[in-house]
Amino acid sequence: MIIDFTLKNFRSFRDGHTLSMNVEKKGTTHFNNFSEVAHGRLSVLRTAGIYGANAAGKSNVLIALNALRWIIVESGDLKEGDKIPPYEPYRLNERNKSEPVEFEIEFVDLSGARYSYFVSFTNSRIVEERLFTFGSRLRSKIFERGSHDTWETIEFGGNYKGGIKKLSFFPNQSYLSKAGNNAAAPDAIREIYRYFRSFSFVGHNSAPRIPSYFNDHRRHSRINKLLPLFDTGVEKVSLEENNNPPFIPEYFPEEVKKKIIEFSSQKFVFWHKSDDGDLVQFEVDDESDGTQQVFNILPLIVESLRRGGVLIIDEIENSFHPHLVQTILRLYNDRLVNRRNAQLIFTTHDTSSLSENIFRRDQLWFVEKRNGASSLYSLDEFDKRKVTPDSPFSLWYMDGRFGAVPQIKYADIAAAINEDISDEKSDQSDAEK
Repeated sequence: MIIDFTLKNFRSFRDGHTLSMNVEKKGTTHFNNFSEVAHGRLSVLRTAGIYGANAAGKSNVLIALNALRWIIVESGDLKEGDKIPPYEPYRLNERNKSEPVEFEIEFVDLSGARYSYFVSFTNSRIVEERLFTFGSRLRSKIFERGSHDTWETIEFGGNYKGGIKKLSFFPNQSYLSKAGNNAAAPDAIREIYRYFRSFSFVGHNSAPRIPSYFNDHRRHSRINKLLPLFDTGVEKVSLEENNNPPFIPEYFPEEVKKKIIEFSSQKFVFWHKSDDGDLVQFEVDDESDGTQQVFNILPLIVESLRRGGVLIIDEIENSFHPHLVQTILRLYNDRLVNRRNAQLIFTTHDTSSLSENIFRRDQLWFVEKRNGASSLYSLDEFDKRKVTPDSPFSLWYMDGRFGAVPQIKYADIAAAINEDISDEKSDQSDAEK
């Protein structure tokens, strides 16, 4: 589980800001909304929602989490000299454009071990990287890599045991990525690697459609059992051979061609019950956008809850009706369902879920942009004498009491449109003369 995540100099976040899932005070309500981890020493939130105006930068918090996952899981595949794709520094300040991006995360992996990981990087190299563990209440070093260290000079802590530690890596690769995907590395590192592989990111209006997931009979049956329960009208989904493969231009690289052929070799068929009780076949494109999104994301939800992973959804209201969003939140906040301590972190504009009946104050986060730079803050930071657990969160947010709402100047907008219309009429009048 994520305890804290800090991002700095990434996209619209110039300064360091922290998304905290740590429960400092348990309060008297919503006890299902957090888990006890690290042998009961910590309480960690199961869900968190991030609100904010358009272009305020709330999506960048989620993109940063996905970028961290990429550094840990994917950077080990980079070739020597390759650029690091997630390097996207704050661009409205000349100094920041060339400074490293910084991420720091404290987390509990799937085995229950607690760690702190820090990485900073430019477009060409990892500048710093360090991993610490909390074997007891004291923090101890597993490895540390400074700005001038290579794979030969990286430092290891005394409790880093159980496999080969010194593994070669290029400057643009994280040690965690190289070691985590190496069978000779210590089990603890490989466990951390598996934890970050469990992160699933759903971007705006997109979700992976994974035919291979449905090749497993048990998984396929599980989704077929759940899909009708989400009021989609779909009785079942079958995976069948696609006899109409897409056209692939000759100039496409062979690797790309192979992937397209592999992906399109099978197709999903949706079955609905007719008035007579017979099953009628529908193609994917015949289904509503809402049904397709439920179908696309449902496997990610199920696997997250089964394994204890982290599901990250940008603009969740574009994927689900508000009632479905609340259902999913209930699943993640249900101790009997979410037994593996999975987490759901999402952004949204929808205020129907912004309710004191659903969320604790520390589960609600806001992003606001000032002078081009984004800031991240929690509802729990407001005066607790004024914002109580019983306060009408949604009404007060829409009223602007928590900030993070669009600052729209209606009078100026109307004047600009009227001026444009007047100029157009004037141009027409001149033309007629």
